[in-house]
Amino acid sequence: MHFEPYDRLQAAGHTVERANYELIYTAPLAPGTSLEDIYTRFNIDHPKDFKGHSLSVSDVVVLHQNGQDTAHYVDSFGYKKVPEFLQPENYLKTAEQTTEQNYNMIDGQINNTPTATELEEKAKAGGQISLAEYAEALKAEKKQADQQAQLDAVAQTVSILVIDKGRMKLKDAGLPDIVLENTPKYLRRSKVPVVKAKVGPKIMTLVADANIYDLLPVKREVKVVVSGIYITAIKSARGGIEKPEPKKGFFKRLFKK
Repeated sequence: MHFEPYDRLQAAGHTVERANYELIYTAPLAPGTSLEDIYTRFNIDHPKDFKGHSLSVSDVVVLHQNGQDTAHYVDSFGYKKVPEFLQPENYLKTAEQTTEQNYNMIDGQINNTPTATELEEKAKAGGQISLAEYAEALKAEKKQADQQAQLDAVAQTVSILVIDKGRMKLKDAGLPDIVLENTPKYLRRSKVPVVKAKVGPKIMTLVADANIYDLLPVKREVKVVVSGIYITAIKSARGGIEKPEPKKGFFKRLFKK
């Protein structure tokens, strides 16, 4: 969508993606230069070596100041800051750096053991529980809390194109070797919710949180929260997010027949 204001772009479910743009011009940023100065310069007094069109709605200006990059979408009136324009490349770099740090979190995605709270409720209802099992549940909850803190520390919101998804054995998922090597052997044959997605220019294999896996639409662009190789939340999806129909039990399916 060319020459569209930012609100119309969002209403159509699109994001400002770097892959849709070409680098046209770069130059040192003079001290005190504002975005309005840049707009005026590239509409009224073009630099002699500038070969592009006048700065227009839907163009993006990236500033490098104080060691940081910021992206600004030229809107109908003024500019709109668009950090998502820079995120795919930054995310890929972060993902590569954090994969080794959070590889061992895979067990949190496929651990189906009862929680300490569930065991407490069972005991209150008169059921019998093992003290060893309860101690293990407390230990697992602490580990998961620590893992969640690590995930939150590197979380980023990015746009991905979901190519395919499926629940498959960890050893068949195509994840980095270090993930498999550092996952307990008894979990390696467990099935995990795997998502194949295009992130920026790269195709990546990611692991989705079990709570949001069914909501991820295939063949559509989705804005998600990602930590390393883990999709932890869905922000929005082009065309909206549809809740899947509840799975019917055996007897309901039999009755329908």
